[in-house]
Amino acid sequence: MHPRQLSISEFTYDLPEANIAYHPLKERDRSRLLVYEGKIVAEDIYKNIATYLPDGSMVVFNNTRVVEARLRFKKDRW
Repeated sequence: MHPRQLSISEFTYDLPEANIAYHPLKERDRSRLLVYEGKIVAEDIYKNIATYLPDGSMVVFNNTRVVEARLRFKKDRW
């Protein structure tokens, strides 16, 4: 499907407040992990991620942080 054929309404869904993580777990490796293998969707914990990675996989860690900032732009009128 071409991106121009996508509609934001296709990505709208109900998300219960109870399913939103507002803070990381104390033991971060206990975070939930969604696993998709073939046509099977399962749930595990992040601590077991190596079980699902094929031999020779490369894992890249992103240690960047979010900075609270606001950029203000002014759009020229035509």
